[in-house]
Amino acid sequence: MSVILPGEGERLGNAHFKVTGSDGLGLFSFAESNLPPGEPGPPLHIHDTHDEAFYVVRGDLTMQAGDEVIVATPGTFVFVPAGMVHGFANRTESIVTFVGMHSPGDYAEIFRELEALRLPDGALNRAANALPAKYHDRIVGRPLGMRLG
Repeated sequence: MSVILPGEGERLGNAHFKVTGSDGLGLFSFAESNLPPGEPGPPLHIHDTHDEAFYVVRGDLTMQAGDEVIVATPGTFVFVPAGMVHGFANRTESIVTFVGMHSPGDYAEIFRELEALRLPDGALNRAANALPAKYHDRIVGRPLGMRLG
C-alpha cells in the first residue's frame, strides 16, 4: 500500500505528481493539475505509446479528443487511448483542476525534462522541441486556448 498525503509528491509545472512511473512500478503515473485562467494548454498532440485519462475536479476544461471538442465540467472523465489526437485548455477566468493518469507511467519523465528546460521567464528553451519525438509524441496542431487579456 502507498499513501501520499496532501502536499506530498513532485511538482512539475502545473502538475503535482502523486505517483510517477517508478512509484507505480512503471504501470502508471498520476497527477493533479491546476490550470490558471486562460491557460492555452499544450499543442494538439498524439501519444503513440501510452494512454492518458483525465478527471475534472473543478472548473470547465475545454478538451479535444479525436474530432470532438467538449467542455468537461466537474465529474467528467475522458479516456484518450494511444494514437488519438488530443489537447486541453482553460478558456475560463477561473482555475481548472483535474487529475490525470498516464499508462505506462514512465511518461512522467517528459514533465521533469520540460521543467529542466524552463527559462527564468517561464518560456521553454529551444531544446524542448526535441522532447516530443523522444517520448513518442507527435505535435499535430496549435493549443486549444489563448491567454486572456
